[in-house]
Amino acid sequence: MQRGSCVGYLSLVCSSSGYGRPINNLGIVTWMSSCVANLLQSFSLSWPAAFGVLQASYFFIHYLFASQTGHVGALYSAFLAMHVAAGVPGVLAALALAYNTNLFGALTHYSSGQAAVYYGGQPLSSLVT
Repeated sequence: MQRGSCVGYLSLVCSSSGYGRPINNLGIVTWMSSCVANLLQSFSLSWPAAFGVLQASYFFIHYLFASQTGHVGALYSAFLAMHVAAGVPGVLAALALAYNTNLFGALTHYSSGQAAVYYGGQPLSSLVT
């Protein structure tokens, strides 16, 4: 990797991973959590159904964040609280959220740790020829 690409990537990661705290400080996560909790209670979902809805929501919301760190920092605890409030066993909820976090890290590599390698590396076609 060249120095310029490393510095550029480092500044991008540092700035985008810090977005979680302002979102929490503004009360957006608390507001969203209460809205989702009220919606799930109005549907009278069983805990397995609520588990599926919350896991899918947690997974697809990550596309709104530039950084996996910012997403987890802002939403993991809120979604864990929503799971537990819906009756989902705490260990299952925590491990499933962690699994989803790693899954979207693998599917959208530009937002997680391996992005530096892809950003600064050579294209595969230049290695073959």
